Amino acid sequence: METKKLRQKLGLSQREVSEKLEIPQTTLFSYENGVNEPSVANLIKIANFYNVSIDELVGRPTNMINKLLLSEREQSIIDKVLKMDTKQQELTEFYIDTLLGSL
Repeated sequence: METKKLRQKLGLSQREVSEKLEIPQTTLFSYENGVNEPSVANLIKIANFYNVSIDELVGRPTNMINKLLLSEREQSIIDKVLKMDTKQQELTEFYIDTLLGSL
């Protein structure tokens, strides 16, 4: 489960997240460290809190359907963007917006 990375990306402590999710901090710790798996109810809470799909939380590829609908070139571009950090994605979005504005 990728909750630890999501939490750290937002700069939140386990205590802060556990309070917002209304679950014990020890429970959140056990989820983040693979000791226990969350119930479906907690999985939904966590996904909603981080604004991600349950598939993303459990490490399942979310772009499987997209790969069926996109050309190889389109998927290649998306894969590259997904590997970028936030700043690189912002610059890429700005560049795309600039290009589209000039078309």
